[in-house]
Amino acid sequence: DAFTNTMLSEIDDINKNGLAILVIGATNLLSKVDEAAKRPGRFDRSFIIQYPDGKGRAKIITKQLRIEPTPLGIIVPNVDDPKKPAESFSAPPAGFIMDLANELAKITPGFSGAALNTLNNEARVIAWRKKRDGLRIDTFVAREDFYEALPSALTRSQKSDRVRDERELEFVAWHESGHIYFSY
Repeated sequence: DAFTNTMLSEIDDINKNGLAILVIGATNLLSKVDEAAKRPGRFDRSFIIQYPDGKGRAKIITKQLRIEPTPLGIIVPNVDDPKKPAESFSAPPAGFIMDLANELAKITPGFSGAALNTLNNEARVIAWRKKRDGLRIDTFVAREDFYEALPSALTRSQKSDRVRDERELEFVAWHESGHIYFSY
């Protein structure tokens, strides 16, 4: 497209003048990058940045939970009739966000920051739907909403063209079979 051609010609002009300029680009879909951009002297080096570990996921989740305007809370269910709206919700106690973030980090191995954001958004949509359907009085997001959102976030986050080797595919297969076993 026109933008790619303009950018590549500008990069070529920089190289002709002998200037040393480092240009960094990022993509989730390396296979979609134009081959002309990957020629020597252009974007000819690539580095794969691994997904965050448990501590990194906990930090990302904590940050996402703190910046969102939707309140977090603890469900106080209507014990007389579980199908009626919750009687109320209470504000999260001190340390709730950190505990929730650590808990979610343990059950989201292999999630990128974007996938964790998808999980957060899905949980908020579930909370909103529960209010809309009369199951909640308010749109607060509870721990249970994150667990309900996990399957949807997992399938959305796995749309990737990253090539996996046989060993990694075997680990993924064992991991996914564990989900099936424990769900059963």
